[in-house]
Amino acid sequence: MFLVLLLTFASYPVFSAGDTCGTKPDLYCKSANLEQDINNLKTKQETRVVYSAYGFEILGTNVTFPNVIMNNGSGYNSTTGQFKAPVAGMYYIAATLSTAQEKEYQRVQCFIQRNGDSIVELFSDKFGTDEVGSYQLTATEPVYLAIGDVVGVGGCISYEGIHNDRGTSFKGILIQAD
Repeated sequence: MFLVLLLTFASYPVFSAGDTCGTKPDLYCKSANLEQDINNLKTKQETRVVYSAYGFEILGTNVTFPNVIMNNGSGYNSTTGQFKAPVAGMYYIAATLSTAQEKEYQRVQCFIQRNGDSIVELFSDKFGTDEVGSYQLTATEPVYLAIGDVVGVGGCISYEGIHNDRGTSFKGILIQAD
C-alpha cells in the first residue's frame, strides 16, 4: 500500500513559484480555483451595507438628510443626500417625509430616484381646511443597484412644510449581494 501511495505522489512533478495552471496538473488548478471561489463567497457573505439618516435640507430639487445614524459600507453622503452603491446587488430603499399640512392648499411631491430617474413617488396634495395636522409620506422600493449607482430623494416639485426632524428619513439595506 505504501509503495502505491509513494508511486502516486512521485508521479506529480514539483513546481516552482513561477508555474501557472497551464503547467500544473489539472487537479491542482481546480483546487486553487475552488479556494478562490470559497474566499469570494465568504467576502460576499460578510458584506454588510446599510445606511440610515434623518432630517431635512433642500439642495436644488433634491432632499438631503444631514443626520447620519449609521453608514455601514460608507455609501451614504450626507452632503448630497445620496447613497452610492459600494456593492452590486438587491437593495431595499425607504424614504419618509414628515409634513405639516398648515395651509389651506399645500402639496408635497418628491421621488426616490436611481441615477436621476424617478422610480417611486412621495406625494401629498392637501386642499381645504379640513385636513390639518402632520402626515408622513413613505415610499419603499426594492431596487437592483450596480456598483456606483446612486439613489436619493429628489425631483421635488413642491416640498413646503417638510419637517426637519427624525420623522423625515432615508434608509437602505443590501438584501443580497451579487
